[in-house]
Formats: sequence, C-alpha cells, structure tokens
Amino acid sequence: ATNSATVDLAGAEDLLLVTAATVAPVGGDISYQWQVKESGSARFSNITAGGAYAISALDGATSTLTVTTTADTAGDKYRCVVSHAEADSVTSTTVTATQE
Repeated sequence: ATNSATVDLAGAEDLLLVTAATVAPVGGDISYQWQVKESGSARFSNITAGGAYAISALDGATSTLTVTTTADTAGDKYRCVVSHAEADSVTSTTVTATQE
C-alpha cells in the first residue's frame, strides 16, 4: 500500500516537510534523500538544495525540506528516502501539494 497525504496551500505559502528517524541505528549514520515528482512527470527525481528548495540536513536524527511554492507547485508530490548502511531504505509518506 502507498502512504499519501495532501496539503492545501493558500497563495505563496512555504511547504515545510519533516522526516525523522524513530529508531537510533547502531553503527553508521542515517541519510535522507528528498525527492519530487512534478505534476505531469512520470517519476520521482532527487532534490538538491537551491532555488525553491532548502534542506536542513541530509544526515542525523531529522531532515527538513522547505519548498517555496508557486502556482506551478500545485500537484507536485514530495517524499523522502531514509537510508542506513545496516538496514533497508524506507520511503516516507508521499505528500501532494494543492492550491486552495
């Protein structure tokens, strides 16, 4: 089953998404890779910080993605892939941004 959620944005609000590891791993660091699937796109692609995207951290206990939204953001989907060398990767809930 696919986890998903929808966030309604009014105007030019920033979208703030947070992912946190709920279990502390033994040995090695947790890493985060934020991804976006733009409206009309067939697949998710990795996000790098810059432009409309700010990322607080790519390792550690939490990672926050801030998206400066525009009308073009409506329908975009966001998720985070959490990885650790000693475990399988886990993909977060997918969040779809919509405009009110």
